Amino acid sequence: MGDVGDDFNAMRAYNKERKAKYGIDCPGCAIKEPKRTPTRMLPGMKCKVCGYVDRRPSIPRDGA
Repeated sequence: MGDVGDDFNAMRAYNKERKAKYGIDCPGCAIKEPKRTPTRMLPGMKCKVCGYVDRRPSIPRDGA
């Protein structure tokens, strides 16, 4: 693949690793839509489905 495609694939893999390490399942989705798979959220994110905002402190960036 081209350079841009490789960059986007690397970014997607990086975000997936961060969500696996620091993410939590959205508690608002579990209440409002219990049969749905909850959104995986990082600190500071807003859920697009139910509107819940994760108020945890931010996480450090890797490599910075």
